[in-house]
Parts: sequence; structure tokens; C-alpha cells
Amino acid sequence: MQMAEKSELPLVMREIAEAMHAHAAILTVHPDDGDAEILHADGFTGLDTEVVRALFADGSFGDNRHRTMHAWIECDLGADIRNVLLIPVEKIEGQSRLVIATFFGAIDAETRRTAEQVYLGRRPFAIGYFRLWQLDRVRARRVDALETALDLNDMGVLLLDRAGDILFANEAARTMLDKGEGLRRHRNSFRGTDLSDSLRLQVALDHVMNFTGTQPTRRNGSQTTPLVALQRGDGAPLMLSVMPTNRAPTEPSDAAAIVFVIDPAIDIDRMILPLCALYRLTPVECELLQLMVKGTTIAAASEVLRLKEQTVRGYLKQIFVKTGTNRQSELMRLMLSSMIRTSRKVFAETF
Repeated sequence: MQMAEKSELPLVMREIAEAMHAHAAILTVHPDDGDAEILHADGFTGLDTEVVRALFADGSFGDNRHRTMHAWIECDLGADIRNVLLIPVEKIEGQSRLVIATFFGAIDAETRRTAEQVYLGRRPFAIGYFRLWQLDRVRARRVDALETALDLNDMGVLLLDRAGDILFANEAARTMLDKGEGLRRHRNSFRGTDLSDSLRLQVALDHVMNFTGTQPTRRNGSQTTPLVALQRGDGAPLMLSVMPTNRAPTEPSDAAAIVFVIDPAIDIDRMILPLCALYRLTPVECELLQLMVKGTTIAAASEVLRLKEQTVRGYLKQIFVKTGTNRQSELMRLMLSSMIRTSRKVFAETF
């Protein structure tokens, strides 16, 4: 998407200007609720683009938001610009109007007709190209917004292609890979820093990718997803989960797997708080749960909370009831898988 904007669009705009024998060609967007913006300018020798933007914005070139037919506008913009041909692109529902503006010097009626014939001859191509370009631009902006949202997350998120190479890694994942503790870079992909962890990680990846978009399910209908603990020195292990994409990959560059990684060393308390609210846990129960997720024993938790072990076990039983679990291991699995992906259709299986 971004490559098309950097390479194809300038070539297309330049071809339009040259074919019509215009001094310059620009592509503008006209939102229904905002000022016009110049998306691309080509061939502006001596022409002030800020002046052009202002003329579009103040209506000097007419209301282009609803323009459907091409129109000539006479003006004096300097740089030997006396005439502008405004060419609207067929509007996409829900999107702003695109308008191509070509700039000419002093021209006669015959030259105008020639320029119009060139435009009309290329109109089918122009409509198709700019509609696709605009849809691509919309998708690119959405992807940028999603990447920004993922970068704000403390959880590591990676997309892998069919070969296991990294297509995308958010900021948290990049930080984990750079540290090389539990998880390390390996060529275009990653491995566990421990050999046995690497083997289990590869089994988990193969488990997901070999199903080509169709994950196995449990008897209750929930999907299964591998959960791998990656050891790292004296610290708590990284928790990694692998999930398939919603569509089977067809191209080598398609995403084939989604990897989520939680680093218990980060502010795990903050990640647990939404789950405490979801299961309506009391402040004491939430504090106990935060300790348990960090691997704290009942005895150690009783010291931190300054409660008797029997009392702590009583609170733990209340947590079991509220979360629908029966054992501590089941509770931990629920909490970790919920942080990895909050979905009732996903069940984490240890690899």
C-alpha cells in the first residue's frame, strides 16, 4: 500500500500532466466536513502549493465535494498558470471525493478540447486506478492505526508467514527479542534461548500452521491453542501462545500464525485488574490473584497479605467459585490465556 503511493502514484500523475501538455497535475481530497488537502503534487515548478491548497479550501475552485463533471476554471496563479481543469474521480461510498487538477498556461478553445479528449480517453483507467488507490490508502491508514494500538500494548504480538518468518512485531515483542532472554532473534524469525524451549516452540508453531486455518476443537466447541513457557535465567518464564489466522494463507507472504507473548516482569498487576473486574473479585481476592499469577505460593502470599494460610485458602476457594475453576493450575491457565486473548472460544494447552 505504501509502496504504491511512493512509486506508482507519482508516475501516474506525471503521465497525466505530460499527456495533457499541462504544467502540473495534483491529486486532492475533499472531505464533506473539512478542508481540501493535496495528496500528491507533480511538476510544480514555481507554483506555490499552499496557495493552491487555500484556493481549494476557500471555495475559489467551487464546491468539489459534490462535483461529478469536469470543469475549467480561469485563474492567475503566477508561474504562467492561467487555466485549471478540475477532473473529479468517481466517488466511493463513505469516502471523500478525489479531484485531479491539471494546470495550464493561456490556452485557446482548441487546446482545451484536446486536453479534454485526452482525459476522456483515459477516464476508464483513471476511475479504476484512483478508486483502487483510495481503497488502498484507507486500508493502509487502518493498518497504521492498528500497529500503533499494538505498540501501546504491553503484550508482545508477532505475525508469522508460512515459513515462520516475522511479518510484524509490535514494540513489546521487539524489546523482548532485543533482550534475548527467553526469546531471541534467529535470522528472520525467533527461537527460545533454551534448546528444549526452542523445540517445544517449533512443535507449537507446526501444530498451528499445519491446520491451515482450521484449528482443532475440544468437546465443548472451544478452540485449542498452544501455550509455551520460555525459561530465562532466574526470572519468571515468558508465556507464549500461538494462534492461527482466520484465513488459511495462500501466498508465501500471507500471515499464517499469530504469536502472543507475556513478560511477567512487566506490570502484570495492571493486566490482571480488568480480569478482576470481569469476575467481580474483591480487592483482597484480586491482590491474591496477582500474587498467584506471579508464581507466589500460598505460604508466601499469606505473609504478603498478612493473613493466615487458612484464610488465604478460603479466599482462593472464593476465586475458584467466581471464575468457574476447581484447581490452582486451572485458574492460572485461565488467567494467562485470558491475558493472552480474552475469548471464551479459546483454550490454552501446554506444550
